[in-house]
Amino acid sequence: VQELGTAFTNQLTQLPSQSVLDEIDRAVNVEAMEKTLMSEGTAKFADPHNALLKLIAEKRAALAG
Repeated sequence: VQELGTAFTNQLTQLPSQSVLDEIDRAVNVEAMEKTLMSEGTAKFADPHNALLKLIAEKRAALAG
């Protein structure tokens, strides 16, 4: 990047224009988005965790029996 002579500046603290913020507020259902993200996020953690616990139980049963 340095060789290209391109400079990048921090823009995280710069909010979009008020019209963009108003459009986001109008178009995005924050409660529904949170519910969906929490549900999907929980499933993406819990499903593999439960599969691992099942596999451990099967291995334990095979070794004990």
